Amino acid sequence: MKKDNSAQDERIILSIIIPIYNAEKFIKACLESIVIQNKDNMEIILVNDGSTDSSLKMCEEIKENIENIVLVNQDNLGVSAARNTALKMARGKLVYFCDSDDLVAPKAIDFIIDMWIKHKYELLCFQYIRFNEKRPVIKHVNIKDDCCKISREKALIQIHEDVDVSGFLWNKCFNTEVIRKNNILFDEDIKILEDEVFVLKYISCCKEIFISKNILYFYRRDISSTLLQKNKEKKLQAAKGRIGIYETIISNETLDNNVIRKNAWNYMMDAIIAAYGDALLFKLKNKKVWKKYLESKFCCYYFDYKHMFRLNKREILYRILQICTLKKRKKEGKNV
Repeated sequence: MKKDNSAQDERIILSIIIPIYNAEKFIKACLESIVIQNKDNMEIILVNDGSTDSSLKMCEEIKENIENIVLVNQDNLGVSAARNTALKMARGKLVYFCDSDDLVAPKAIDFIIDMWIKHKYELLCFQYIRFNEKRPVIKHVNIKDDCCKISREKALIQIHEDVDVSGFLWNKCFNTEVIRKNNILFDEDIKILEDEVFVLKYISCCKEIFISKNILYFYRRDISSTLLQKNKEKKLQAAKGRIGIYETIISNETLDNNVIRKNAWNYMMDAIIAAYGDALLFKLKNKKVWKKYLESKFCCYYFDYKHMFRLNKREILYRILQICTLKKRKKEGKNV
């Protein structure tokens, strides 16, 4: 008898997306933390992004025993491309991104789905705990039926203050309808902080955000990881992505609250100045191109929009002077 796929799609509330690249050391534990919750109304989309270790084989073996796992194998195109592949095929009303080396807390899936049934949220944010070999994961956490709402404006501020909302993907559950209605995808040209760019773009399309104080995610902080080492070219690409989103927010005159445009302008100026400092101080292949781009953005938004918003000129002048001073000291061979 042929399965009724349309009826099956209707049952799926949550699509969990996990991009995988050489994750043989952690992927089994990650999947076990999810499938043990055994929800009939969720699907797990695994995208193997050209792994060269045994990750694909391990995923194939796990998939044999678990019906609601979808496994995609593709060339190594990067984490953003892997997530976009999964987003385009997700059947759930909600989308949740999990990293292949992390763990999902017990009963987290229940909470995410229960809150959706009650509130039909556009975005749910929750708490997480970092762990590593020296700091083991907490095995049991108490999950309470708590949630509060905040505005889009406050959420955008919290991303930069790194509280509650933050710029991470894995402490959030997204609404598939919002993603598709606004054609929100990951920028595949951005290789670092691509999650924050996605979150900024997404939140700018929301009206309200739900916040929970429950700890639903365990984030593995690998002490030996090189991911956090400085890569200025990638950082500048991420800054460019942020600037583009801020430009869209600033130019959106239909926003009912001007506060969000003011905050976006201030954050964009911060991003431009910080990126300009990197462009001046560090060796880059396209130093002149980056300088020209950032100078044009600074001039455009400083002179065209300064009449709209209150600007802390002293802070901006101080930072520019600081950048120039550091550049001069570096040329003179002095410590910076």
